[in-house]
Amino acid sequence: MARTNGEMDYVTDPVCRPRFKDCSRWAHPFIALGLSHVSFGDSAELNVLLGAGQQAAGR
Repeated sequence: MARTNGEMDYVTDPVCRPRFKDCSRWAHPFIALGLSHVSFGDSAELNVLLGAGQQAAGR
């Protein structure tokens, strides 16, 4: 499981995108991400999360 906190938006995209890509390299086909401490998220981060999920699924 990976956890994140604070805001997830276009400003944090350059930090979050490589970290989520690293998560998708794990041997498991699923990523569990704890978002209970995220105070804000916009469409840029939703795109990052969807991309990481697709990469983990091998698409």
